[in-house]
Amino acid sequence: MCGETLTRTKDIHEFYRAVAKLENLATSPQGDIRGCAEQILVSRAQNADCMFLHPDPEQAGTLEGQKKLIETGRIKELSAEDVYRWGLRFLYGVDGIGVNRKVARELFNLSEQRGIKSASAHQKFCSKVHELQQQANYY
Repeated sequence: MCGETLTRTKDIHEFYRAVAKLENLATSPQGDIRGCAEQILVSRAQNADCMFLHPDPEQAGTLEGQKKLIETGRIKELSAEDVYRWGLRFLYGVDGIGVNRKVARELFNLSEQRGIKSASAHQKFCSKVHELQQQANYY
């Protein structure tokens, strides 16, 4: 269900709820469940260029202001949670933001340093997507 929501929803709030559920499963002690959740998130990140989720119109102004803070190097003005959310936006190409895995990784690193534990899982997904792309380019 969560995997389908990640790929088919047009509702950004549903997308974030599905990511949160999959994050919990991706840290599960049960290997099968963990592996499946990780694969769904990696697959969504890998195919993010093919999917686009528009931002919530009510948040468009806030997002634009936060994006300017990131672009001008004033990221410290954002909360740890906001930094983490921006990592998700750049990794999965949501809220009208284009995919940029390098920036996503940097944001996840910063948000993890600031106390967001789930950021480390997404750093792992960034690495896995990069690894898969390298393998694809090799063949």
